[in-house]
Amino acid sequence: MYFTLTFDIDETLHFEEKEELKNFVKDCVSLKNNHWVKPLSNLYIVGCNNESDRKIILDNLMVKSKSLEGKMRFMMSPLINAGHFSGYAEKELWEHIKRVTNKDLYGLY
Repeated sequence: MYFTLTFDIDETLHFEEKEELKNFVKDCVSLKNNHWVKPLSNLYIVGCNNESDRKIILDNLMVKSKSLEGKMRFMMSPLINAGHFSGYAEKELWEHIKRVTNKDLYGLY
């Protein structure tokens, strides 16, 4: 199973603050030794064993986002156990996505 996470960081923040938040998001998806891939600048695909592990990540992101009063927004999908991704990217990226999702892919490279 896996879920997707996408986020935006307010452009008015200083570079250092933006980098700190990007690292925070990366640390969150790395909890519980999850496998993940970041195919786009603000999109993660995160392998996850169960809903409780996903909820820990959601709760951590929610607390941080609320404390920033809208300067970081995010959306998470529910756990996904079917379907596939399509798009255009490097072959190595598609192979990484396949490892994280355990799904056959229909990507172009």
